[in-house]
Amino acid sequence: MDERLQKIQDDYIVELRAAVPDVKKWWKAQLRKNERKSYPGGPALDFETRWPTELGGHPRLIAIFRKYFLLAEELNLELDEQGRKYHEEDPDELWGLDVPPPTREQVLPIDLLVNDLEDDNDDLYEVMETMFFIPIGIGKDGDPC
Repeated sequence: MDERLQKIQDDYIVELRAAVPDVKKWWKAQLRKNERKSYPGGPALDFETRWPTELGGHPRLIAIFRKYFLLAEELNLELDEQGRKYHEEDPDELWGLDVPPPTREQVLPIDLLVNDLEDDNDDLYEVMETMFFIPIGIGKDGDPC
């Protein structure tokens, strides 16, 4: 992986580590408030039902995710312009051959920011795997991307 992508991921993890405890505290407080509420004359719409994506739907985490998603996407476009693409051979062509794993010059932002967390940062992965938000940004030419 390009060292600049690695830095994006490292900075993202640091920022998440700082934000997640407060978001978890907020979440637990909301659950407690909901337990104390009564809804006369109708069914209770509990807090978790109103927040189906759980912690991944919190605006603070969405802002962090969006920031680093757009940085990773911009860097991937730059790497693409340099001809440094994520390249993987067709597995059928490699069957039975001893070959190194594919290079990861470019990494999809969702892999960099969510899926890659599962191995070394599983506590953050549990929070961010509920992220159902794909940012829309503005490219260098002014078009949405």
